[in-house]
Amino acid sequence: MNIQQFVRPMARASLLVVSVLFAGVGSSGAEAGQCDDGIDNDGDGLVDWQYDLGCYNYADPTEGGHPSRYIEDGWTVFEPSKDTRIIYVSSSEGRDSNDGRSPRTPKRTVKAAKALLRNGRPDWLLFKRGDVWKDETLGFWSKSGRAHAEPMVLAGYGDSRARPRFDASSVWWKAHQGGAREIRHLSIVGLHPYFYRKDPKHPEFTGQNVAAFQWLVNGGDILFEDNYFEYGAPSLQLEPTLGFALRRNIFAKAYSLNSHAQGLYTHIKAPLLIEENLFYHGGWSDEFRFVVTPNKDVAAWAAVSDGRFNIELEGGAYSVSGADFTGVRTMDAVAAKIEKAINDEIGGGVTLKWTLGGVFIAKSTRFKSDDKYSIKKYTGPRPGTDIDGPSYINGASMGIPESTVYNRNMYLSAGYGNTTVRGNIDADGASGGVQLRMGGVVEDNLFLQDPQAIVFGHGENPAQSVTRGVIRGNVVLNSRDIDTQSQGTGILLIGTAAGRYNATYARDIEVYNNIVAHNKRSTFNVKAFGINLRKGSGDILIRDNIAYDWHRQGDPADNRGPLMFISVGPGVDNVRIRDNDFQNPERGMLATVVDGDFSGVTMSGNKYYSGSADPGGRNSGWFSIHRSRSKPSTSFLKKLTAKLFASGPVISSSEWFSESGETDYKKGKVRYPDPNRDIASYMRSLGKTPTLEAFIAAASEQSRYNWRKEYTAHDVNQYIRDGFGMTYSPQSEKKPPNR
Repeated sequence: MNIQQFVRPMARASLLVVSVLFAGVGSSGAEAGQCDDGIDNDGDGLVDWQYDLGCYNYADPTEGGHPSRYIEDGWTVFEPSKDTRIIYVSSSEGRDSNDGRSPRTPKRTVKAAKALLRNGRPDWLLFKRGDVWKDETLGFWSKSGRAHAEPMVLAGYGDSRARPRFDASSVWWKAHQGGAREIRHLSIVGLHPYFYRKDPKHPEFTGQNVAAFQWLVNGGDILFEDNYFEYGAPSLQLEPTLGFALRRNIFAKAYSLNSHAQGLYTHIKAPLLIEENLFYHGGWSDEFRFVVTPNKDVAAWAAVSDGRFNIELEGGAYSVSGADFTGVRTMDAVAAKIEKAINDEIGGGVTLKWTLGGVFIAKSTRFKSDDKYSIKKYTGPRPGTDIDGPSYINGASMGIPESTVYNRNMYLSAGYGNTTVRGNIDADGASGGVQLRMGGVVEDNLFLQDPQAIVFGHGENPAQSVTRGVIRGNVVLNSRDIDTQSQGTGILLIGTAAGRYNATYARDIEVYNNIVAHNKRSTFNVKAFGINLRKGSGDILIRDNIAYDWHRQGDPADNRGPLMFISVGPGVDNVRIRDNDFQNPERGMLATVVDGDFSGVTMSGNKYYSGSADPGGRNSGWFSIHRSRSKPSTSFLKKLTAKLFASGPVISSSEWFSESGETDYKKGKVRYPDPNRDIASYMRSLGKTPTLEAFIAAASEQSRYNWRKEYTAHDVNQYIRDGFGMTYSPQSEKKPPNR
């Protein structure tokens, strides 16, 4: 069927009305282009941004002229093939008795519309923007497109600029071998999976973990662009051979109760591009403190007039008694009685609510996110009825969404150097931003308040594997502790002699033009740049970076936590640390060597300054060389933590330069144009509320139809670079490694 015959009839009617409503809406007040004029300019039967995927939005001056998967002004555009079948589906206007072949006759359900797609064809499945499908998911997926330039496309249509939303309580999209062994050439664009049972504000909240999408098949050539994954954790695994691209999506607030969850998890060897996305609050939640499942028999509760239990709140233990449930008729009333009993004991600060999902949810601004919450058997002196067991509140069912060392915004566990992470905003991850275990390219990203911004390499990589790549042009601002560990790391390189699967190596790595600045929250394990390398690692260049105002918070007399952390064992070769600025104008240590010396390390041309005394006292000065006395441990994490907590002699700068052999160093403050710039001052420069929360709220509104450069990593990074007078060039000095 010719696709023109089912779109063209409405092009001169309703579409002309829409074009008048949006006339003149475009970039910089320019006249409307071909994508907002009510005309089918390219003759494909699809008119304007509402229906033609050849338009990246209403401001696109050309309606066609580019092949599918071409990137125009930052957005991927698509053109139908001669045999493309376009299926329309609308929850507000559709009927499954319709043919689904035009916007006037859409299907109603996802299932009915999906059934019309043909495997191996460049068909499109379009959901009406602004519509909502509750508990309807894409489910098991088995269909592919024809080729890279003729993909199958899942996207939106219609006058609204709001993404089609899927209110899901189960996995939204599943590419499992139960559906197909291989899926190729598929683009998913502009959709909004929302996992409502994980939203603490939703009346049906349960908090139980659910994945946004799961890839467990071969194939590839998959594009995810302009999607909003809210509260769901996506994962890509198995052995696809063709590439994946994740571009300009929002990955927000994925967490799990008492298990692992990431903003994004990948374990694939295929080329992977992660570009210009927003990753926010991956792996934990600060919106509530715990969730617990009670007995739902209201009559059983109503028989208790003297309930008692122990409760632990952020590590503080309280004995609660005298909870009188006499006369309650609803679970809401039960929750209110428990809330009152708790607050009577502790002096207020906790809310406890019943949800239609069948749980109690506890929130608090007084008590902070932590792993130390529990309900246990009463240990106080007063008599009463214990309500801590299965008959009332099952304390064993408690779920806590705390931040742990196992969860983060991006956990990229494989890749073998085929991964590129570029231009993303990465904020407030559970234990950090990106863990790129096997290397690749990390460039021009903005990291905000992550405990560990960039970790490159890992002790659990496959034996004898090599982590290679480039880390360049990134900006790291602020940090914070993890609930289960003090932390404050900017960029860390790891190559171990005996990891979980034997030796892994870090080689052929260049780290340059990065800025790590303004730690205000981390209290220990603080380091702006770090290398932890053992035999077989080397050929690493760390150059032209700026570490500024990055020291531990808390005790002003204890400045352990350097700008440059060096742990290098025998057999490491050709590590060069040159032309970097190590500046702590207020106070703080500049560089530390732990468990070794400068063998294999050359330092040159670095600029040093600290407001601390030189040489200072035991835990305060410019430099230190530590010999850890920690007992042997089989845990890589325990070994590294022992090194960071090790005590050793603080030495004078003259002793440091004698040990390091650095002769062309410079001591003294570097004068920058405006080094105190941060995300608050950036927002102030825009005339906006000067907070991280306000910036993230604005960045969360980014979409194909509401894209603002001022809320991109690149623009913020350039603002920070200008404050330091840094010129960023993506040109590498090292020969690209062979992969």
